[in-house]
Amino acid sequence: MDLIYITKHLNTQRKCVKYLEEKRWNGIPTCPYCGSQKSGAKGLRHNCLDCRNSYSVTVGTVFESTNLPLMKWFMAISLILNAKKGISSMQLSRDISVNKNTAWLLQMKIRNAMASNAPDQLGGIVEADETFVGGKTKKGKKRRTHGGPQKHQKPVLGFVQRQGKVITKVIDAPFREIIMPILKSYVTPESVLVTDGSQAYFPAKKHFAGHMIMSHSTGIYKRGIYHTNTIEGYWSQLKRAIIGQYHQISDGYLQNYLDELSFKYNHKDSNDKGYSVLISQMLGN
Repeated sequence: MDLIYITKHLNTQRKCVKYLEEKRWNGIPTCPYCGSQKSGAKGLRHNCLDCRNSYSVTVGTVFESTNLPLMKWFMAISLILNAKKGISSMQLSRDISVNKNTAWLLQMKIRNAMASNAPDQLGGIVEADETFVGGKTKKGKKRRTHGGPQKHQKPVLGFVQRQGKVITKVIDAPFREIIMPILKSYVTPESVLVTDGSQAYFPAKKHFAGHMIMSHSTGIYKRGIYHTNTIEGYWSQLKRAIIGQYHQISDGYLQNYLDELSFKYNHKDSNDKGYSVLISQMLGN
Protein backbone atom coordinates (compact mmCIF):
# COMPACT_ATOMS: atom_id res chain seq x y z
CA MET A 1 0.00 0.00 0.00
CA ASP A 2 1.49 3.34 -1.05
CA LEU A 3 0.88 6.91 0.06
CA ILE A 4 -1.32 7.68 -2.96
CA TYR A 5 -3.73 4.87 -2.02
CA ILE A 6 -3.76 5.93 1.64
CA THR A 7 -4.48 9.61 0.90
CA LYS A 8 -7.20 8.67 -1.58
CA HIS A 9 -8.96 5.73 0.10
CA LEU A 10 -8.01 5.94 3.79
CA ASN A 11 -8.16 9.70 4.29
CA THR A 12 -10.65 9.71 7.20
CA GLN A 13 -10.69 7.99 10.58
CA ARG A 14 -13.91 6.15 9.67
CA LYS A 15 -12.39 4.68 6.51
CA CYS A 16 -9.29 3.60 8.45
CA VAL A 17 -11.41 1.92 11.13
CA LYS A 18 -13.45 0.06 8.51
CA TYR A 19 -10.21 -1.06 6.85
CA LEU A 20 -8.95 -2.49 10.16
CA GLU A 21 -12.30 -4.16 10.86
CA GLU A 22 -12.06 -5.93 7.54
CA LYS A 23 -8.49 -7.03 8.25
CA ARG A 24 -9.14 -8.13 11.84
CA TRP A 25 -12.68 -9.51 11.72
CA ASN A 26 -13.39 -9.96 8.00
CA GLY A 27 -15.90 -7.13 8.40
CA ILE A 28 -17.90 -8.85 11.17
CA PRO A 29 -17.38 -7.07 14.53
CA THR A 30 -16.28 -9.57 17.17
CA CYS A 31 -16.14 -8.72 20.86
CA PRO A 32 -12.51 -8.99 22.10
CA TYR A 33 -13.80 -9.72 25.62
CA CYS A 34 -16.20 -12.62 25.06
CA GLY A 35 -15.88 -13.46 21.35
CA SER A 36 -19.52 -12.72 20.57
CA GLN A 37 -20.43 -11.43 17.11
CA LYS A 38 -23.67 -9.92 18.35
CA SER A 39 -23.27 -6.19 18.70
CA GLY A 40 -24.77 -2.81 18.00
CA ALA A 41 -22.77 -0.05 16.34
CA LYS A 42 -22.43 3.36 17.91
CA GLY A 43 -20.17 5.68 15.94
CA LEU A 44 -16.82 3.94 15.48
CA ARG A 45 -17.43 1.62 18.45
CA HIS A 46 -19.57 -1.44 19.07
CA ASN A 47 -21.66 -2.49 22.06
CA CYS A 48 -21.59 -6.24 22.73
CA LEU A 49 -25.10 -7.59 23.25
CA ASP A 50 -23.83 -10.52 25.34
CA CYS A 51 -21.26 -9.18 27.81
CA ARG A 52 -22.42 -5.53 27.45
CA ASN A 53 -18.89 -4.21 26.95
CA SER A 54 -18.13 -1.39 24.53
CA TYR A 55 -15.21 -1.93 22.18
CA SER A 56 -13.49 -0.74 19.02
CA VAL A 57 -11.34 -2.55 16.49
CA THR A 58 -8.17 -1.22 18.12
CA VAL A 59 -8.76 -2.92 21.51
CA GLY A 60 -5.89 -5.29 22.28
CA THR A 61 -3.80 -4.10 19.34
CA VAL A 62 -0.81 -1.83 18.80
CA PHE A 63 -3.26 0.92 17.85
CA GLU A 64 -5.14 0.85 21.17
CA SER A 65 -5.38 4.18 23.03
CA THR A 66 -3.47 6.02 20.31
CA ASN A 67 -4.18 9.72 19.95
CA LEU A 68 -2.65 9.73 16.48
CA PRO A 69 -5.02 9.47 13.50
CA LEU A 70 -4.88 6.00 11.98
CA MET A 71 -4.14 7.54 8.60
CA LYS A 72 -0.77 8.72 9.96
CA TRP A 73 -0.05 5.24 11.28
CA PHE A 74 -0.69 3.81 7.83
CA MET A 75 1.49 6.46 6.20
CA ALA A 76 4.31 5.74 8.64
CA ILE A 77 4.14 2.00 7.88
CA SER A 78 4.23 2.69 4.14
CA LEU A 79 7.19 5.07 4.42
CA ILE A 80 9.17 2.64 6.58
CA LEU A 81 8.53 -0.35 4.32
CA ASN A 82 9.42 1.54 1.16
CA ALA A 83 12.67 2.96 2.58
CA LYS A 84 15.07 0.17 1.64
CA LYS A 85 17.89 1.67 3.70
CA GLY A 86 15.61 2.83 6.50
CA ILE A 87 14.19 6.19 7.47
CA SER A 88 15.27 8.32 10.42
CA SER A 89 12.79 9.47 13.06
CA MET A 90 13.56 13.06 12.08
CA GLN A 91 12.65 12.40 8.45
CA LEU A 92 9.53 10.46 9.43
CA SER A 93 8.42 13.28 11.73
CA ARG A 94 8.64 15.73 8.83
CA ASP A 95 6.88 13.43 6.38
CA ILE A 96 3.79 12.80 8.53
CA SER A 97 3.85 16.06 10.52
CA VAL A 98 4.43 14.75 14.03
CA ASN A 99 7.13 15.57 16.57
CA LYS A 100 10.36 13.57 16.68
CA ASN A 101 9.46 11.65 19.84
CA THR A 102 6.14 10.52 18.36
CA ALA A 103 7.87 9.41 15.17
CA TRP A 104 10.45 7.45 17.16
CA LEU A 105 7.75 5.74 19.24
CA LEU A 106 5.85 4.82 16.07
CA GLN A 107 8.98 3.26 14.62
CA MET A 108 9.66 1.20 17.73
CA LYS A 109 6.09 -0.15 17.88
CA ILE A 110 6.22 -1.03 14.19
CA ARG A 111 9.61 -2.73 14.63
CA ASN A 112 8.25 -4.80 17.52
CA ALA A 113 5.48 -6.04 15.23
CA MET A 114 8.08 -6.85 12.57
CA ALA A 115 10.05 -8.92 15.09
CA SER A 116 6.99 -11.06 15.84
CA ASN A 117 6.89 -12.12 12.17
CA ALA A 118 10.44 -13.52 12.11
CA PRO A 119 10.75 -17.01 10.56
CA ASP A 120 10.90 -19.94 12.98
CA GLN A 121 13.56 -21.90 11.11
CA LEU A 122 15.59 -21.88 7.92
CA GLY A 123 16.47 -24.88 5.78
CA GLY A 124 18.21 -26.03 2.62
CA ILE A 125 21.45 -24.17 1.93
CA VAL A 126 21.96 -21.70 4.77
CA GLU A 127 24.78 -19.16 4.77
CA ALA A 128 25.95 -17.94 8.19
CA ASP A 129 28.34 -15.18 9.13
CA GLU A 130 28.94 -12.55 11.78
CA THR A 131 29.74 -8.87 11.53
CA PHE A 132 30.34 -5.95 13.87
CA VAL A 133 28.09 -2.91 14.05
CA GLY A 134 29.39 0.40 15.35
CA GLY A 135 32.82 1.89 14.98
CA LYS A 136 32.83 5.50 16.10
CA THR A 137 34.20 7.05 19.25
CA LYS A 138 32.49 9.96 21.00
CA LYS A 139 34.55 12.32 18.89
CA GLY A 140 33.35 10.59 15.72
CA LYS A 141 36.75 9.18 14.84
CA LYS A 142 37.32 5.53 14.03
CA ARG A 143 39.79 3.74 16.25
CA ARG A 144 41.39 0.40 15.45
CA THR A 145 42.46 -2.19 18.00
CA HIS A 146 45.05 -4.57 16.54
CA GLY A 147 43.04 -5.18 13.36
CA GLY A 148 40.05 -6.68 15.20
CA PRO A 149 36.70 -5.28 16.30
CA GLN A 150 36.67 -2.14 18.38
CA LYS A 151 35.53 -2.24 21.99
CA HIS A 152 32.44 -0.19 21.20
CA GLN A 153 31.35 -2.41 18.30
CA LYS A 154 28.60 -4.99 18.80
CA PRO A 155 28.77 -8.45 17.18
CA VAL A 156 25.79 -9.58 15.11
CA LEU A 157 25.14 -13.10 13.84
CA GLY A 158 23.24 -13.52 10.58
CA PHE A 159 22.08 -16.53 8.62
CA VAL A 160 20.15 -16.57 5.38
CA GLN A 161 18.46 -19.35 3.46
CA ARG A 162 19.47 -19.46 -0.19
CA GLN A 163 16.71 -17.66 -2.11
CA GLY A 164 14.85 -17.40 1.19
CA LYS A 165 14.66 -15.45 4.40
CA VAL A 166 17.22 -14.01 6.79
CA ILE A 167 17.51 -14.01 10.59
CA THR A 168 19.85 -11.68 12.50
CA LYS A 169 20.68 -11.77 16.20
CA VAL A 170 22.76 -9.50 18.40
CA ILE A 171 25.26 -11.68 20.29
CA ASP A 172 27.65 -11.04 23.16
CA ALA A 173 30.70 -12.42 21.34
CA PRO A 174 31.47 -14.41 18.16
CA PHE A 175 32.31 -17.60 20.07
CA ARG A 176 31.16 -21.14 19.24
CA GLU A 177 29.47 -21.60 22.64
CA ILE A 178 27.24 -18.63 21.73
CA ILE A 179 26.84 -19.12 17.97
CA MET A 180 26.18 -22.87 17.77
CA PRO A 181 23.14 -23.00 20.13
CA ILE A 182 21.51 -20.21 18.08
CA LEU A 183 22.16 -21.99 14.79
CA LYS A 184 20.83 -25.27 16.18
CA SER A 185 17.63 -23.48 17.22
CA TYR A 186 16.97 -21.68 13.93
CA VAL A 187 18.45 -23.97 11.25
CA THR A 188 17.00 -27.42 10.51
CA PRO A 189 19.30 -30.45 10.94
CA GLU A 190 18.78 -31.41 7.27
CA SER A 191 20.40 -28.15 6.12
CA VAL A 192 23.81 -27.56 4.60
CA LEU A 193 25.53 -24.77 6.49
CA VAL A 194 27.96 -22.55 4.56
CA THR A 195 30.39 -20.42 6.56
CA ASP A 196 33.84 -18.88 6.44
CA GLY A 197 36.80 -20.52 8.16
CA SER A 198 36.03 -19.24 11.66
CA GLN A 199 36.58 -21.86 14.35
CA ALA A 200 33.24 -20.86 15.86
CA TYR A 201 31.50 -22.96 13.19
CA PHE A 202 33.69 -26.08 13.35
CA PRO A 203 31.14 -28.14 15.40
CA ALA A 204 28.50 -27.56 12.69
CA LYS A 205 29.28 -30.84 10.92
CA LYS A 206 27.93 -32.68 13.99
CA HIS A 207 24.56 -30.98 13.88
CA PHE A 208 23.73 -30.43 10.19
CA ALA A 209 23.61 -32.57 7.07
CA GLY A 210 26.64 -30.74 5.69
CA HIS A 211 29.08 -27.96 6.47
CA MET A 212 30.85 -26.20 3.62
CA ILE A 213 33.75 -23.93 4.60
CA MET A 214 34.83 -21.01 2.45
CA SER A 215 38.36 -20.30 3.63
CA HIS A 216 38.71 -16.66 2.60
CA SER A 217 42.18 -16.44 4.11
CA THR A 218 43.40 -18.95 1.51
CA GLY A 219 41.44 -17.45 -1.34
CA ILE A 220 38.52 -19.90 -1.36
CA TYR A 221 35.25 -18.02 -1.89
CA LYS A 222 33.18 -20.62 -3.74
CA ARG A 223 32.82 -24.39 -3.96
CA GLY A 224 30.38 -25.28 -6.72
CA ILE A 225 26.99 -23.90 -5.67
CA TYR A 226 28.23 -23.02 -2.19
CA HIS A 227 29.34 -19.51 -1.20
CA THR A 228 28.61 -16.79 1.37
CA ASN A 229 27.82 -14.02 -1.12
CA THR A 230 24.18 -13.73 -0.01
CA ILE A 231 24.84 -13.02 3.66
CA GLU A 232 27.77 -10.75 2.81
CA GLY A 233 25.51 -8.77 0.47
CA TYR A 234 23.00 -8.46 3.28
CA TRP A 235 25.68 -7.09 5.61
CA SER A 236 26.52 -4.44 3.01
CA GLN A 237 22.88 -3.37 2.86
CA LEU A 238 22.63 -3.27 6.65
CA LYS A 239 25.73 -1.14 7.08
CA ARG A 240 24.65 1.28 4.35
CA ALA A 241 21.39 1.75 6.27
CA ILE A 242 23.21 2.45 9.51
CA ILE A 243 25.78 4.79 7.97
CA GLY A 244 23.35 6.59 5.67
CA GLN A 245 20.27 6.90 7.90
CA TYR A 246 20.78 5.97 11.53
CA HIS A 247 24.49 6.91 11.85
CA GLN A 248 24.79 5.42 15.34
CA ILE A 249 22.57 2.92 17.16
CA SER A 250 22.68 2.22 20.88
CA ASP A 251 23.23 -1.39 21.94
CA GLY A 252 19.84 -1.49 23.65
CA TYR A 253 17.93 -0.84 20.40
CA LEU A 254 20.22 -2.54 17.89
CA GLN A 255 18.06 -5.70 17.71
CA ASN A 256 15.00 -3.57 16.90
CA TYR A 257 16.75 -2.03 13.91
CA LEU A 258 17.95 -5.45 12.78
CA ASP A 259 14.37 -6.75 12.99
CA GLU A 260 13.18 -3.94 10.70
CA LEU A 261 15.84 -4.58 8.06
CA SER A 262 15.30 -8.35 8.22
CA PHE A 263 11.53 -7.97 7.82
CA LYS A 264 11.95 -5.79 4.74
CA TYR A 265 14.46 -8.24 3.23
CA ASN A 266 12.12 -11.18 3.91
CA HIS A 267 9.17 -9.46 2.20
CA LYS A 268 11.02 -7.67 -0.59
CA ASP A 269 9.42 -9.86 -3.28
CA SER A 270 5.81 -9.45 -2.11
CA ASN A 271 3.59 -7.03 -4.00
CA ASP A 272 2.94 -4.81 -0.96
CA LYS A 273 6.41 -5.22 0.63
CA GLY A 274 4.83 -7.01 3.59
CA TYR A 275 2.24 -4.31 4.39
CA SER A 276 -0.67 -6.74 4.88
CA VAL A 277 1.45 -9.07 6.99
CA LEU A 278 2.60 -6.21 9.19
CA ILE A 279 -0.93 -4.86 9.69
CA SER A 280 -2.01 -8.37 10.66
CA GLN A 281 0.80 -8.59 13.22
CA MET A 282 -0.11 -5.20 14.66
CA LEU A 283 -3.72 -6.34 15.04
CA GLY A 284 -2.58 -9.45 16.87
CA ASN A 285 -3.95 -11.81 14.23
